[in-house]
Amino acid sequence: MMKTNTLGTKLKLALFVLTAMLAGCNSDKKDTVVEITPERTGHSVARMWNEVVLDAIRNDYARPTVHARNLFHISSAMYDSWSIYNNKATPLLFGQVLNSYECKSVDVEIPEDALPSQETAISYATYRLISHRFANSPGAGFIQNEADVLMNDLGLDTDYDSLDYINGENKAAALGNYIANCYIEFGLTDGSNEQNDYANTSYKPINPNIKLGDAAPGNPSVIDMNRWQRIELDNFIDQAGNLVTGIPEFLGAEWGQVVPFALSENDKVTFNRDGFDYQVYHDPGQPPYIGGYYQTNINGDFQWCQFGLAILMNLMTLWLIFHQQA
Repeated sequence: MMKTNTLGTKLKLALFVLTAMLAGCNSDKKDTVVEITPERTGHSVARMWNEVVLDAIRNDYARPTVHARNLFHISSAMYDSWSIYNNKATPLLFGQVLNSYECKSVDVEIPEDALPSQETAISYATYRLISHRFANSPGAGFIQNEADVLMNDLGLDTDYDSLDYINGENKAAALGNYIANCYIEFGLTDGSNEQNDYANTSYKPINPNIKLGDAAPGNPSVIDMNRWQRIELDNFIDQAGNLVTGIPEFLGAEWGQVVPFALSENDKVTFNRDGFDYQVYHDPGQPPYIGGYYQTNINGDFQWCQFGLAILMNLMTLWLIFHQQA
């Protein structure tokens, strides 16, 4: 019995010593704990950049089609910058082919704490696109300064222009630059004719300009009352307070050619005029024409309706004048 107890004691002692030795061998290996950056209080980085973009639009010329495209591309660039660091999301352009343009890509390592990389990539992508799209804006100086200020507030270097998001010094910044470059190149192929200041390539007005201030009453030189006519002014002030001296062109006459967002081929109707295909999405149908269906078939009722509306508008105007003077 004594020998058995002694042997058991020795085995227990040996196991204890072995366990202590193994623990000592691993004592210098500690689990790495990654501290996750919390979401910002207040506005997100994407929201901050959206405010800069909207300010840029306010300080540019009034051209809704062009700025709708700017909002689409810049928002998509932000989304791509975010989605690359999220393994459940798919970018729109990065690593994809859109309208025959390919934005080539290689896999990006997603850090455990992804938010700082997402914010950096979003910022550089948006900054580069704003700088490019509004370079010739009448408010270019103000717009660029506002973008520079936000980059500085975020602690980001505006001079860092590397596109090497794999081996570069700042991979997230380079990724943002690369995404912006893809959208800039794509924008030169999307049918907008950005490289020629979005000018129409085929559409020409058939009516001569109507000159305000001419001695002749009415519009005697018009050729087709159902077609668009340019208004000729010596100069005018647009909605952003910019002095414009040229004659405004038909804005977006061929905009159906531009690669859309969230619209499919099933939404599109094609109309050909003078050998050019005009693409129309969600076609609402033909408007009332002078000498067209409404005048020939519903002539009496339609004209009386117009006459009644005119009288009503005049009565409302007189009522307002009377009450303002009273």
